[in-house]
Amino acid sequence: MARRLKISVALLFSGCLMLGADRSLAQTAGATKIHLSWVDSFDRIEPEPLNGIVLAKAMTLTLSDNKQVAEQHRASAGQLQWGWKIGSTLGQGWKVVGPNVLSRTDSFPNNITSWKVVVSGQTCVFTISHSLKAGAKYFVTPMISRPGRAGHYSRLEATQPRCAIE
Repeated sequence: MARRLKISVALLFSGCLMLGADRSLAQTAGATKIHLSWVDSFDRIEPEPLNGIVLAKAMTLTLSDNKQVAEQHRASAGQLQWGWKIGSTLGQGWKVVGPNVLSRTDSFPNNITSWKVVVSGQTCVFTISHSLKAGAKYFVTPMISRPGRAGHYSRLEATQPRCAIE
């Protein structure tokens, strides 16, 4: 019950975005970690058209009692790996949209990615979707195989979403 209360309390606050969280957030007393993973599948138009690209992705959210959210991201495809960390205050980026429900929407020039995490006790359900903006003909996203470059994709689909609470 105490763990459930910690999660509920952490999810009920909101604030503003603040980039640059440090490692201490993950070690804060009372922090709750939510592990998310999924697989993005792409069909690349350019450069070098290629169908069926698969990229395994994972994100760990660390929610602290002080309304801070630390994000640790990983992406991998075969031998290629990519990772980054960001932090924010709950309210922008990740927002509370209902009792025990976190949501985040990122808007890019051509597409939108939406995440949703619903917590129930010690379990959670995670959904993710990628959609094109009105009038856009393709997705634009960074290429793990070519750091610093973005590819154009006719299809970007998130599958196999998983969620676990630590």
